[in-house]
Amino acid sequence: EISLGLVGSEMCKETGSGYTQFDNGISFTNSGTVNVTGASLYLQGGDGPGTTGDFNISAGAKLVANGGAYLFKSDSSISGAGTFEIGGSVNTSFNADVLFDVQNVNLTQGTITSSAPVTISGDATITNFTLAGTGTKTLSGNSTLQRSGSEAGKYLHLSPGVEILNSGTFTASNSGSYGHYVYLDLNGTSAGHATFRNTGTFTTVVDNSSFSRIYLDGNNNAYDFFLNEGTFNATGAGSGYTEVDAGISFVNSGTVNVTGATLYLKGGDLSLIHI
Repeated sequence: EISLGLVGSEMCKETGSGYTQFDNGISFTNSGTVNVTGASLYLQGGDGPGTTGDFNISAGAKLVANGGAYLFKSDSSISGAGTFEIGGSVNTSFNADVLFDVQNVNLTQGTITSSAPVTISGDATITNFTLAGTGTKTLSGNSTLQRSGSEAGKYLHLSPGVEILNSGTFTASNSGSYGHYVYLDLNGTSAGHATFRNTGTFTTVVDNSSFSRIYLDGNNNAYDFFLNEGTFNATGAGSGYTEVDAGISFVNSGTVNVTGATLYLKGGDLSLIHI
């Protein structure tokens, strides 16, 4: 493996329709500043000892971590009007507060592990992703978890100890009659609860098909919680439905609107005193 260190300097990615790629034989370690402008930068080999520098992504540009493992440390940042994408089964870790202050974030087939808070302030597109560790993960923009047509099922997985705070809008949608579903998958244990706390707007959208289903799935309603302190909308038409299964306690102190479809609550509303 080759390690490429960027220390106290600046790398500029010029405009264009092509891309620059550091393949899986190179660790890209940034303690300076990386500017991605108008094109794409792919990092496939991880960041070696970790990242303490800044990534600035301009509108229309994309930074993609789609291979290796990454450790974002104190003082690191990811910002700009472009897109940051984690994909390709990448494990991304944080040992300090990190703000994804970037307009668009794509979370695709990877993992974020953090013992400190992580905030995604922009719009998040989620496809088969895992959040792990103990820090609160805050979504403050427009977040989507969706499938359509003949696509395979989609999920967002919360490991023990994780809390998601949605202070923006979160939309889970499923359309198409192929028997593939959308899952918000909570996996708390006695060692750590898994919690989705909604203080913004959480909406599920299904269509007129018995296969159009959205599941809020949990292991045990003593450990897995959906806390609605904002607005929860279960919407759709016909025979599609949203189900909060027996493994999740659904605690509502906000507003729940059920419109044109069916909402099943199977896990009770265990008192907050048990959290």
